Amino acid sequence: MTHPVPEYLRLYRERPDVATTDALDLSGLDGFFESFEAATGWRLRFVAVPEPKSETDVLWCAPVNPGAGISPGHLRIEFGAATETDEPPLDLAAAGAMARGFAATLEEMLRTRHWLRRREAELAGCVPLVEHPEEQRHLADRLEAVLRGGADVIGASAAALYLLDDATTQLRTTSAWNVAAGCFSRGPRPLADAKGDLEALLGHAVTLRNASMCRQWNAPEEFSAAVCVPVSSPTMPLGTLWLFSQREREFSDHDVHVAELVAGRLAADLDREVLLKSEVVARSISRQLEQAQRLQQEQLPAIAPLIDGWEVAGWTEQAAMVGGALHDWWIRGDGRLMLLAGDCLDGGIDSALCAAALRATLRAAGLEAGEPNALLEQASQALWTGSAGDQFASLFCAAITPSDGRCDFAAAGQLGAMLLGAQGFERLTAPSMALGTEPGTKYLPREFTIVPGQTIVIVNDGVHDARDAAGRPWTMSSIAEALGNHLQADAETLVDLIRDRVEAHSNGSPAADRTILVVKRRL
Repeated sequence: MTHPVPEYLRLYRERPDVATTDALDLSGLDGFFESFEAATGWRLRFVAVPEPKSETDVLWCAPVNPGAGISPGHLRIEFGAATETDEPPLDLAAAGAMARGFAATLEEMLRTRHWLRRREAELAGCVPLVEHPEEQRHLADRLEAVLRGGADVIGASAAALYLLDDATTQLRTTSAWNVAAGCFSRGPRPLADAKGDLEALLGHAVTLRNASMCRQWNAPEEFSAAVCVPVSSPTMPLGTLWLFSQREREFSDHDVHVAELVAGRLAADLDREVLLKSEVVARSISRQLEQAQRLQQEQLPAIAPLIDGWEVAGWTEQAAMVGGALHDWWIRGDGRLMLLAGDCLDGGIDSALCAAALRATLRAAGLEAGEPNALLEQASQALWTGSAGDQFASLFCAAITPSDGRCDFAAAGQLGAMLLGAQGFERLTAPSMALGTEPGTKYLPREFTIVPGQTIVIVNDGVHDARDAAGRPWTMSSIAEALGNHLQADAETLVDLIRDRVEAHSNGSPAADRTILVVKRRL
């Protein structure tokens, strides 16, 4: 009975070499060993194998194990190694102590050399990618040239590159040299039927030395012999490379190694193309983020309203390029000073969009009329109806009558607000339902009077949850204590005091969006 596989299939599996200490250039040690022998009377040698387990093999030994994937070796003083001179050799224990110190130095040298080699390879990856003016045509020409060059080296008649689709179920012809012109129009090949490709994608090189084997292993083209190797990036398989021959032949180990090198070059070109496209997209996104950052900064109020007896100042910093923290103020038609401070979501682009929509809604609704609690209810309804229910915001909204100091306000979410004066401070807010949480949410209107010398301080979570040097959160009580000795300072100075304290313990990179708003009625 005939065996279903008529020929023996030769498989090659790549086994990467592991760096060893004997492969390193240690010729510079000869001079030290000679000096050691002259000084101690003992002959010291380095052996690139682990130290012997039996103490009967050597007089003395010490391991040299730099780690980092390098095979260990050891220094040894062997029996009968003492130099015959008129002077007696140095005591073996003293010579061993000297050699042990040198072993530690040698370990450090080998470790440094290894990491320097790795660092140079990493730096090579920082070379900027430059897009060719006709990148797609340039890539096609480059892939075809690589295929032709590889085929010429091993004497093959044709070559083709087949890449996996996104679902890893099919292989499509991506590039070919000297293959039938219709190869690109045949459509993709099902991976399940591609026996040779499947075997190669497992990490083997498949050699088919005659037409019978080519048919048995479903070679993609009609040839008399072929070799197939995987094409892969460091993290995932990309496809297969086939090199074809018009005549039956054997493929040597050298031929297989050449094919693997060609596959590596193809993978590098494909990786470069992916990185190039990613770089183009990243640059575009970066430019858009810079524009969004500039727009968001420009929307923050820069000039305080000119109202006799009142000072207003604010500061907002986003953890990323854009974020959800905001503060705002304006004078509306009835002469009242409107104040906003808050944050949306947890930072990032979606937070910035939410903050922009929230600010626009409140500005439009609050230019002429409307009490703060009604404005919050409108904003909450807008967030609820304008999203999938995943947009939330904390907000403090106040309307101040400058003539008598009356302040009508409402708050939603986790913002902290207090009234600060010579007699101490009073909390104005407590945690409540955030905007956009539920439809039809109502917010309680509140009011108080700001007397001359008093200050309103509003901060978001990113400020009053900042940690001090001891790791404690900076609560509203901590802020009141920090400002207690500066009650005569203007509003801008009070904002700077809070900001400096927060930034001092953030290591230059805020973990959350931050906003501060200070309103002071002067004496």
